[in-house]
Amino acid sequence: MFRLLRDLKLNIKISILGAGSVLITAAALVALAVWQSGQYNELAQREVDRLLDADLDHVTQGAYNLVRTEDEAVREQLSKNLNVMRHILAGRGGVNLSPETVAWTAVNQFTGQSVRVRLPGMLVGGKWIGQNSQPAVRTPVVDDVETLVGETATIFQRMNERGDMLRVATNVRDSRGVRAIGTYIPAVNADGSPNPVVAAVLEGKTYHGRAFVVNAWYLTAYEPLSDGAGNLVGMIYAGIKQKSVEERIRYAIQQIKVGKTGYVYVLGGRGEDRGRYIISWKG
Repeated sequence: MFRLLRDLKLNIKISILGAGSVLITAAALVALAVWQSGQYNELAQREVDRLLDADLDHVTQGAYNLVRTEDEAVREQLSKNLNVMRHILAGRGGVNLSPETVAWTAVNQFTGQSVRVRLPGMLVGGKWIGQNSQPAVRTPVVDDVETLVGETATIFQRMNERGDMLRVATNVRDSRGVRAIGTYIPAVNADGSPNPVVAAVLEGKTYHGRAFVVNAWYLTAYEPLSDGAGNLVGMIYAGIKQKSVEERIRYAIQQIKVGKTGYVYVLGGRGEDRGRYIISWKG
């Protein structure tokens, strides 16, 4: 092989050397291009992943902001509903208790247990508010609120020193379709824990949050109710059925698209709902 190369003419040797140099250079360039292509692919993949993560973050944040905005709107609406109710009560002369007592069969809304009690009649503007359970018969104040704002309202009367709260006037219906008067919220739950609604009201605070009302979950606001002497005699309530708010949020979230096949789902984060689907794919 080497003898053959020595015997070649000079011009042929130069041609072979030139061709070899070209081949070596071409091979080096191809190797470099392959290496650079791999580097670029890896860089491009990292950039695509970063953009996808950012897009998913934006979608998630958008869904969260949707729920938060709806919550803020509901809280504001409930505060306004309480303002309407307070204004109606003040316009009718406020609340006081009668020296005469009235018999009630008070039913614990959680356990269904009942107890017979006698309480002073609750007066609004000097007139007894009554014991009306029939939706067709008008109940003052609570029906005025429903006419004006279209949502539920209740007047509670304090039953005892512990703070159990009895519904004496309401437009909330029970499972039979009648007004749920005579049901009460106990100050202490069956498990021995303080009821958060009653605990807040007894401290003179307004409670805002999710609460079980008679037979369904509502987004609620409860405010202390005092008589002319400043004594805490009960509380007033305004609420919006949680299901109606959920339906709006559920529909909006299910309309969110992530790429061609992606979707948004919601899982519970606390308590018994932790890890459970609240909104799943296609409902």
